[in-house]
Amino acid sequence: MNAMYLHRKIDDFLKAWKKNKNRLPLIVRGAIHVGKTTSVLRFAKANYSNVIYIDFASDKYRHILSNGFDVDSIVKAITFINPNCNYSEPYCPKIMSGVPSKAAFNALTAFMPFFLAVPM
Repeated sequence: MNAMYLHRKIDDFLKAWKKNKNRLPLIVRGAIHVGKTTSVLRFAKANYSNVIYIDFASDKYRHILSNGFDVDSIVKAITFINPNCNYSEPYCPKIMSGVPSKAAFNALTAFMPFFLAVPM
């Protein structure tokens, strides 16, 4: 069953962002349940061959940040849970949602060359 997708303004923005050779990591912020993560995931899957998606609100990844925000520890913990994550691939978007705090957010941006979806 294909779910109906409602085109959003962000869809056009993401296309323009991708074309910009000097683009910076993109942080998508907004109210909960408006389609931030859905839009970013849909765009990433349509434009990149490999996408890493981590939802810190899920039981699978929630505990990763409980020992602090050291980037190496976070990457090791994520890789342990999902050995298929390849952080070294330069054009692989890493999409994270459900980031629980500003401190965690700041730590995660250290290895995010593309974008985050952050419910606020």
